[in-house]
Amino acid sequence: MAPKNPVPDEPTVRRQNDDGMSGGAMAVHRLDWHNPKTIDDSDLIAFVHNQYEAGKTRRYEWEKRASEILAWVRGYQNYLWNDEGMGLEPQEFTDLPLHCREPIIINKLRGFLLDSLGLVLGRPISWEVYPETRENDDVTSAKAQAKLLRHFWGACSPAGQVKLLEAFWMMFSTGIVWCKCTWDPFAGPTSSFDADIMREEGDKDDEPTRRKWSEKLRGMVASKKKLRPEHVKLDESGLDLADGDLALDFVSGFDVTEPEHCHLIEEAGWCIVSRFRSIEYMRERYKEAAEDLQPDSSQTLQQHRGYNYLVGNVVGRSGEQVSGMTESSEVLVHELWRPRSPSAPKGFCGIVAGQRVIKKGANPYVHGQIPLTTFREHAEPEAFRPASTIGDMMGLQAARNKQRSYIHAHLAMSIDPRILNEDQSGLPEDAFVSGPKVIPLKDGGINKVKAFEYPNPPAYLAALDEMNLRDMEDVGRVHR
Repeated sequence: MAPKNPVPDEPTVRRQNDDGMSGGAMAVHRLDWHNPKTIDDSDLIAFVHNQYEAGKTRRYEWEKRASEILAWVRGYQNYLWNDEGMGLEPQEFTDLPLHCREPIIINKLRGFLLDSLGLVLGRPISWEVYPETRENDDVTSAKAQAKLLRHFWGACSPAGQVKLLEAFWMMFSTGIVWCKCTWDPFAGPTSSFDADIMREEGDKDDEPTRRKWSEKLRGMVASKKKLRPEHVKLDESGLDLADGDLALDFVSGFDVTEPEHCHLIEEAGWCIVSRFRSIEYMRERYKEAAEDLQPDSSQTLQQHRGYNYLVGNVVGRSGEQVSGMTESSEVLVHELWRPRSPSAPKGFCGIVAGQRVIKKGANPYVHGQIPLTTFREHAEPEAFRPASTIGDMMGLQAARNKQRSYIHAHLAMSIDPRILNEDQSGLPEDAFVSGPKVIPLKDGGINKVKAFEYPNPPAYLAALDEMNLRDMEDVGRVHR
C-alpha cells in the first residue's frame, strides 16, 4: 500500500520557510537544533530525504565498485554493474566464439578474503579503551569500559560472532564498516516489577499511597514501552520488564550518509544511518507512532541496496523477474544523528520512516557523540570510503578467468575438433550430425575431409599462469 502522505519536496519547504534557499539538499544550518522537540516534522523529513538522495548520488561510483566486489567474492564473476539497469547484470557472451561462451571461474578472491579474516579473527582479540584526558574520572571510566568490552566479547552469542564475521567480510571487501553501539531497552534478562518498587522512604502503606505507587510505575512502564499510561495494564502480581542491554550492530558503507567533504565519521556534524526494518519490528518498538506504518515498494528496496538482490534479480525460467513476485514487508528507516555542539547543544536523534517522523529528541547518550566507530582495512587520505585490496585484485582475477577459459576451450576443441568438409568431397550436409550410416563418397573425396589442426599453446603459458598467481599474492599481501 502506498504511503498516505507524500514527502514534501524542497521547493515546498522553501516556500513554507520563505528563506530564499536554492537548489540541492537542505543545509543543516537551516534548521534550529537548539530544541530537538520543536523541529517541524515536514522540515525534518525534507532534510533527511534530500540529504539521503544527495548522498546516494555522491557515493554512486563507490557503490558500483563495492557491489561488483561483493558479487565477485561470492563467485558471481560474470556479473558487472549496468548503469542503465542501475544494478548488477550477467555479462553477455554472444559475441564470443561458441567454444568460449562457458567461461571458467576460479575464485581466488574468496580464498584471500578468508585468509585475511583468519589473520584478524584467528587470534585472541584484546580490547583497550584510552581515556580522553589524564583526569582520574576519565581514567577510571576507560578502565571500566575496557572491562565491559572484554566481558561482552567473551560472552558473545553465536549470533554476535556471525555478525562480527560478516562485518570483517564487508570491511575487507569494500574497505570500511562501522560498529554501532547503542542501548537496547528491550534486550537482556527480564525482572519482575510491582507497585512496591516505587515506595519512597516515609510513605504510608495504605490504599491512596499504593495507588500513587501504581501510577508512578505505570508512567515508568509507559515511558519504557512507548505507550500511553492508560494503555499499561497493572495487576497485583506486577509485570515483567526487560533490563536492557548493549546492542552491537555493524553498518556498511551502503547505509551511511555523511556530509559532503566529510573525511571521518568522528568529525561529522551529522550523519544518517539507513536500514531496512520489518513493519512488525517497527510496530513492536514504536507502538502508536508506527501503528499505521506501511511497507515500502520492492523498487525502493532494490534502489537502496542493489547488490543484496543479486540472486533475486536473476531471470527465472519463465523470463520474469523473481524479485517482483514477493510483496514487500519492510520499510526503509532513516536514523538522523547529531553530536552535541554549540549549534546543537543537546545533539539530536531522530527516526524517519514511511515518510513520517517516528521519533525525535536529544542525543540520548552521555558521550553525546554519533554512536559509530570506524573499522577500516587501511587509511586513505581524504577518502570517507577507502578502496579495498580485493578491489585491486579484480583485474588479475578477470585475467586469470579469461586465461583459464581459453585453455579449456583449446582442450575441448582438441578433443572434439571441428571438421573441414570441402565441397569436392561430395558429402551430404548432414554427414556429421546424423547417426551412423553409409556415406557415399566420390573417388578420392575422403582426402578432402580432415580435422582442423589447432596450433599448440605457447611455451610460456605455464609461466604466465604462475606469474598471475604471484601478482595476486603480491597485491593481496597474502603469500602461501
